[in-house]
Amino acid sequence: MVRTLRRREKSPAIFYLGKVKMNSLSVFVDEASNFGPYESHNPFYILTLVLHEQSKSIQPAVKRLEETLLNTAHIPGKAIHINPMIRQNEDYSNQSIDERRKQFFKFMAFIRQCDIRYKAFVFEKKKYDTLSLVGRMSRELSLFVRDNMEYFQSFDSVIVYYDGGQSEISKILTSVFNALLFDVDFRKVRPSDYYLFQAADLICTIELLAAKRDNKILSKSDKKFFYKPQEIKRHIKEVKTKAFSS
Repeated sequence: MVRTLRRREKSPAIFYLGKVKMNSLSVFVDEASNFGPYESHNPFYILTLVLHEQSKSIQPAVKRLEETLLNTAHIPGKAIHINPMIRQNEDYSNQSIDERRKQFFKFMAFIRQCDIRYKAFVFEKKKYDTLSLVGRMSRELSLFVRDNMEYFQSFDSVIVYYDGGQSEISKILTSVFNALLFDVDFRKVRPSDYYLFQAADLICTIELLAAKRDNKILSKSDKKFFYKPQEIKRHIKEVKTKAFSS
């Protein structure tokens, strides 16, 4: 079974220390693209934070997802990874488009059922070199936390989950959150261990599709996977209902 919380956190995540009620906020972070040079086929960098108040259980949604995935080509124990799913590579190289789309729809249903919010930061890579992009990301993340300080400070602790895939992102997260908030716990995770980390991956991909659609640069793989009229538009609209509002 893929875990959404570590073993010691599987019980309801509001717990008591003496008579003090504790509540935590989980922040799952993923990115789309890299800090390499601008390329016409890779023009955007997306950084996504999925916010989950641990007092709001997602276990019923997890149970339904795991049950429905049993009837798909999903490989047990593997993370759901949307970009390879669309492009038919990695674990999806031998799966038909119908098999891949079925998994996508099951995971979209999971996200609809979860009480989560997200914040996505979209950057045009042609405007930045690596150093200036890191600086811009740090500034945008800092502004987001500052603008919503009352919300973040309403929790006794904030737990930031990231897989450590890009060292620049790890540095941005630790510097910004440590500078602005108290009691922040950073955890390096395996994507396969947390469905909400995989949710951040899906949202990154949808936000990237939105940027590509707006700039009329959807790839052949994008158009082939989402082949029904208005399908991309519908999924973008659906995901954006989860966007964080101040």
